[in-house]
Amino acid sequence: PAGNSFLHSMSALSEPKPVDDAPGAEPDETCGNCSQRGAKLRCTRCKARWYCSRDCQKSDWPFHRRTCVSPAAKARAAAEEKESKEREAARKKAKKDAKRAAKAAAAGADA
Repeated sequence: PAGNSFLHSMSALSEPKPVDDAPGAEPDETCGNCSQRGAKLRCTRCKARWYCSRDCQKSDWPFHRRTCVSPAAKARAAAEEKESKEREAARKKAKKDAKRAAKAAAAGADA
């Protein structure tokens, strides 16, 4: 049921970390839910969204979850995309080389 999946997703919320636990964090961030200045908590999964309270994080989760991706997952996705592009380029090159070889063979047979 839809209600249960929402509750399940809410249980997957990352516990926000205080700024002191976040290296390089700016002390004057804006809450991603209520836009209040001075947010001191951030999403521990993506490290990109800041909140002034746990309640604001919970309220924002149905929206933030669509874009919340851990840095490790972003890196994996980028690596997979790069590998995919490299495989596609190699496939196209092999196809082009095969056409050239076929043309050369046909030209040699005609001579």
